[in-house]
Amino acid sequence: MGCINTIAAVVTALSTLALAIVTCLLAGFAWLQVRSARDEAKRSRTLATCEKYDLDPFLDKNLRTLRDAHDDDSFRRDPTPYRSEVLTVLNYFESIAIGVQRDLYDVAIIRDHFSQIFQDHFLEYFGPNAPKMDWLTLEDFELFRRLCEDWSREDHVAPKPK
Repeated sequence: MGCINTIAAVVTALSTLALAIVTCLLAGFAWLQVRSARDEAKRSRTLATCEKYDLDPFLDKNLRTLRDAHDDDSFRRDPTPYRSEVLTVLNYFESIAIGVQRDLYDVAIIRDHFSQIFQDHFLEYFGPNAPKMDWLTLEDFELFRRLCEDWSREDHVAPKPK
């Protein structure tokens, strides 16, 4: 009878160990699935943000107005009539910078899409040749500024060999 109890205890222990191993494997697979879903959601959010710059009619109207004002030099002469457009575009960029800071977006995709766009707009509104705009302060767009500066520094670093 003692031998049967010993065998039963060994079988129970091995079964429990096997169950624990299978449970750990399932938990690992579940974690991978959740991580994969989060990564996919992050990429989708990022691409939607990139598409908005190209496809949103309200943002597009503001960008076209600013481009026309830049082309005919009316923005440089007096930027005040374009205050709403400038603030709309900069608020959009600041919201992207907030999303980057909070890890809501895939930074590599955002950088690939927006790096030059951000740099151009930053210089246009805050650069040394920007027209004076008393109603516009860099402090209101701190995260956008930091992102532009970070990307500008990275652009001047030699690429790593592959």
